[in-house]
Amino acid sequence: MESDGPSDSLRVRSTLQRVRSLFAPYMSESIKVSESDSSGLGMFSTKYITRGELILIDHPIVSVPDVDLALSPYNEHDGGDSLCLTDVISSNFSPSVEKCLRTLYPIRSNCSLVKTSSVPPELVDRLRCHLPDNISPGHLIAAVQLNSLGYYTFPELVTYDDHLRFLSGTGIYPQGSMFNHSCHPNINHYAVGDVTFFRATHDIPAGEELFISYIGRDLLVESKSIRDEFLNARDFKCACSKCKDVDDGPDPWLEELGIQERAKLRLLKSREERVLYIEQILKSHDYISRDVFELKFAMARDSGLTGLAIWNELISSTNGCLDMQSIVLRMHFLRNFGQNDTVEAELVETGRLVLGDDMGSFDFLQSLFRITDFK
Repeated sequence: MESDGPSDSLRVRSTLQRVRSLFAPYMSESIKVSESDSSGLGMFSTKYITRGELILIDHPIVSVPDVDLALSPYNEHDGGDSLCLTDVISSNFSPSVEKCLRTLYPIRSNCSLVKTSSVPPELVDRLRCHLPDNISPGHLIAAVQLNSLGYYTFPELVTYDDHLRFLSGTGIYPQGSMFNHSCHPNINHYAVGDVTFFRATHDIPAGEELFISYIGRDLLVESKSIRDEFLNARDFKCACSKCKDVDDGPDPWLEELGIQERAKLRLLKSREERVLYIEQILKSHDYISRDVFELKFAMARDSGLTGLAIWNELISSTNGCLDMQSIVLRMHFLRNFGQNDTVEAELVETGRLVLGDDMGSFDFLQSLFRITDFK
């Protein structure tokens, strides 16, 4: 697909609609929404769930593709994705949308966490026109901020790039938005278009609460303070089993890979220049683990057959990880080095557990790789 631009909004929506037609909503009898001791409502297992089991396929009640967000008046505003989605929800308000919103905090508990003084006044006026009297603009804005899920088709840093913006966005999901967060989640979620799939990362006994991660799985290896920084948009402090009573102590100062460094890397024409530049910035900067992985992956790809040691380091670091990063990394390795029975077996086993038997087959993974691979 060619790069998307402002004229592509209708085509994007048409593409998302076709994706939705391929995957009907599904909710396993093994899960239900129930009261949670710590978080109001949550999702719980009703039966024993096996590792890799598909428990939910959810369509958003309303979603906003990033290509539309880029054109919205809220694009440069703090929390612009939430404001844009809030605006779209109010404009598409219906009994089914209202029914879903009524299950979400803080609308459910009738308390507001957002002062509308920080919201563009024209948006507040529109919300007041569309919403029923017992849902205030502050209620809706807070509900979207706290319950929306981003959808990123195979987002892990080895595949996601600007030219895949037509596959990304944010939405409110009837069932998916009911999951609470943990930094040690037992449910993995991923998207194809804005259809989101939820699978168990390990065996789960009946009666346990089911958790997803609100931040990228690649960020879960960071220290608690860094995870807290990325979770800040949700306006809560995580107290999951991984975070509870943990004192990391003062963190070393870690950077995120900046826009300038990314831009310079893109402008370098030769592989040799890119490898040299990456080596230099890795020596002179202390980046968070996610960005170190991204840089080393780029260096491995540009190093060709001489980069085997870097490939082995990256593959070793993703052994046992049930995510698309692990899958696509191995796809790239096989493309660079040819058949490798061990790597291929790891890829297919991870694909089966992450995507299911059909989508996790080697042939299907190859087709996904051709679609999502960036240049």
